[in-house]
Formats: sequence, structure tokens, C-alpha cells
Amino acid sequence: MDAARTLSLPLLCVHTPSDNCVTGYLQGLLNKKKPRQLKDGLQLLQDLFIRLNTVLIMLEVCFRHALVKKDVSAQNVQPGFKVSECSL
Repeated sequence: MDAARTLSLPLLCVHTPSDNCVTGYLQGLLNKKKPRQLKDGLQLLQDLFIRLNTVLIMLEVCFRHALVKKDVSAQNVQPGFKVSECSL
């Protein structure tokens, strides 16, 4: 925050809504799966992490593909990129 103020950049930190979404999702997942032991709960979280990591990798590949396909730099990518434009 001090760095932003020093550079005269507007700064807004809004992490609470995303925290609340994650908390709600995880609570719903735990309520649905009802892990009985700690190891079951940890396995559930590990599986979730693996799935999320896979999605992030896929999005990165699609984004890079779009950059190469459109021959633009990352600074010039327009909002509205669609994952459906990606052919893996």
C-alpha cells in the first residue's frame, strides 16, 4: 500500500469477497463429502488442488496459444478472450 501511495497509484484490495466464496465452496464440499478422518479431508483438498492446477495450466496454454495465433504481445491482448478459441 505504501508503494502504491509513493507511486501515486490508486490501490484497492478486495480479497474478502473471494475469501467468502472459497469458504462457502469448501464448506459445501466438506458438508457433501463428510470426511470422517483428517486424512480423508486432506485427500479431498489435495484432489481439489490438483483439479484447480490442471485448469490453470489449461488456461495458460490457451492464452499462450491465442497470443501466438493472433501474433500479439501480452500487453495488447484485448479483454474477452474465449477459451473456446483455443484448439489444443
